[in-house]
Amino acid sequence: MRYWNTLLLSVMGLFLGFSIGAQAPAKKPFTIALGEARAATCRSGVRLDIKPIDGFKMNMEYPTKLSAQAKPPVTILKPVQKKADAVRFTLPEAVFDVCYEVEKGQAAAGSIDVTIKFSVCNAERCIMFTENLSKPIGSTTRVR
Repeated sequence: MRYWNTLLLSVMGLFLGFSIGAQAPAKKPFTIALGEARAATCRSGVRLDIKPIDGFKMNMEYPTKLSAQAKPPVTILKPVQKKADAVRFTLPEAVFDVCYEVEKGQAAAGSIDVTIKFSVCNAERCIMFTENLSKPIGSTTRVR
């Protein structure tokens, strides 16, 4: 009976413009950042770092996929990466380096645009995310 009462109130709420038990969107259960790749992995590149917050972990079963793009004269060396391509993919963290080259005689310009599809889990459920990030590159970007 309680189910039917809740359903009836929810349907009525649609017509009257309110919601039963509505909540504000929750904070994302991870931090994500684009920084500079390490010299050991890239001559020039950006590093994507995902860290789940306390109580969450990276979903090791989800087919994580990173896609990166840049405009000439910048060329992404491996524009599509999966878990096996990560610098580190563990329960507490995922790290990818997106290496690029700049056409000889040209200056680095524009940005590296990254899309990553991944999932994090807690004890109750797993949540899938698609995040889009961009990192400007140019005269201040170190080219080794």
